[in-house]
Amino acid sequence: MERLLRPVRQAIRALPEPQREALSVAFGVSGGPPPDIFLTALAALNLVADKAAEAPLLLVIEDAHWLDAASLDVLAFMARRVEMEPIVLLFAARDGLATQLDEAGLPELRLEPLDDASANALLDARSPELTSELRRRVLNEAGGNPLALVELPRALDSKDLGEVPATAPLPITERLERAFAGRVSELPTATRSLLLAAALDEGAGLSDILAAASLVEHRPTTVDDLAPAEAVGLVSVNGEAVRFRHLSLGRRSPRPPRSRSGRRPTERWRRHTLRIRTAAFGTGRRR
Repeated sequence: MERLLRPVRQAIRALPEPQREALSVAFGVSGGPPPDIFLTALAALNLVADKAAEAPLLLVIEDAHWLDAASLDVLAFMARRVEMEPIVLLFAARDGLATQLDEAGLPELRLEPLDDASANALLDARSPELTSELRRRVLNEAGGNPLALVELPRALDSKDLGEVPATAPLPITERLERAFAGRVSELPTATRSLLLAAALDEGAGLSDILAAASLVEHRPTTVDDLAPAEAVGLVSVNGEAVRFRHLSLGRRSPRPPRSRSGRRPTERWRRHTLRIRTAAFGTGRRR
């Protein structure tokens, strides 16, 4: 909240004293006990409404799912009450991660992967020097993810392209690795085991994947354990078919989870590189 309202923070002094004190404490400008959320939200709303009287305002909140609960409460309060003001609040949040915004009744625009024409246009604009073969591979592995379409060619710039086997995943940048790895780490352990089993053999059916993950978990796993991965758009399940929504952008092989004895499960896990092949981690939604 403090970062969002920093450009208009000087106007706090014009607020009524209770609101001024609440917002000052919330921003860390003044000391005192935690202020009342309603009073803080009302102060923030009045602050931006006064500024909007001078010119329309657009407030953009990226990665809203990472915000603290108090900030989300204040922003949800504001979003429900700006319809009559020249103010637009635009939130970006990942699918599958619940926040207080879900109960605010705000209109949503879900962002889908870029279509072929848009993906090609983005590559034309950012990496026109790619050869036709590398262009095909970038488009294939990016799966319509805009971040991947921008970052994959950057990784190729720093790599001897002759060293990239035709069957190997393309190298990625640290930015991509951070963006994608975090999404898997947020999932339940059983879900991660299922994703690893599916990545080990992409042609395996659901029954084989469940059996392999059950060995790791030392308990039966079911299709319900895949639900968290489906909710965030990583995989789709149709009968026996488990399909990753997009190709892998990860070149590092995630380790299979340890068994309760502390040992890695089965020789098959040891022999293969486990590649979670998805670029859906950046898929979000706009509210």
